[in-house]
Amino acid sequence: MAFDSPESPRFLIMKYRLKEAHSLLNSVSRTNNGTLHLENWEISDNGAKVADSVRENVKSLVVHFSATTMRLWLLWFSSSLVYYGIILASPRFFSTKNKYRDILISSVAEFPGFLVPLFFIDRFGRKRTLGVLYMITSVFCGLLSWGFSEAVSVICTFIVRGSVSAAFISLYVTTAESYPTSLRSSGFGLASCFARIAGVFTSFVSEDGSITLATGVFSMFGFFAAIAALTLPRETANQNLPSDGCDPLPYQRTLESDYEDLTVHSRESSLSIEEKLSPLIF
Repeated sequence: MAFDSPESPRFLIMKYRLKEAHSLLNSVSRTNNGTLHLENWEISDNGAKVADSVRENVKSLVVHFSATTMRLWLLWFSSSLVYYGIILASPRFFSTKNKYRDILISSVAEFPGFLVPLFFIDRFGRKRTLGVLYMITSVFCGLLSWGFSEAVSVICTFIVRGSVSAAFISLYVTTAESYPTSLRSSGFGLASCFARIAGVFTSFVSEDGSITLATGVFSMFGFFAAIAALTLPRETANQNLPSDGCDPLPYQRTLESDYEDLTVHSRESSLSIEEKLSPLIF
């Protein structure tokens, strides 16, 4: 299936493979019952240079987008630590007699967790959805650390796995929308690296130490993640996505300090090719 997947229109345009991009975008237009007029294409040299320079300089993530980047790294680290940590620690919450039944019950929680973002992430926004989900995770991880009965442990584990699964899915959407197109893949990749780093520590926390200490650590990181999510500089729900760091549309003066140092170029004459195609590039 990977070989049959269409290439990114943005990638084709930036590589000056205009015929392929034209064909792909016409196909998208026909699928959406639209009409695309791309007879006269122009590529803005300035826009291409800006995009190239931003892509080549990963430091832009921690210079111009420091507030967003640091919070996203914490969110990815916390999500991975809690998600895999609870899975590895689950057998320690339950008795030997009913262990497989209890693990099965707690695992089923991931299915409704997949549906939560579908119904809430657009209605209540990315930040509030993430904040509530991480806070729920923190509270019920804290309850697990108190060592209640097995029935209570099953319920708490069920809720934790459902909430952290929903948060993880919502985080994918939030991360992709938090960066301009020229930095999106780099930002996403670096954030994902922190999830992998958390995975290295998960087994040590979940299996080698005290179960009370482990759930306490999970609760703490869930709380930190909730604060980080709620204090993300910008709500991305129902907002236009920037194509590069100099696109002025998403960077109004009321937004966070992340964008204050960026050079904002006004739109004067003809639109660049990326601006013309922005509604169709995703």
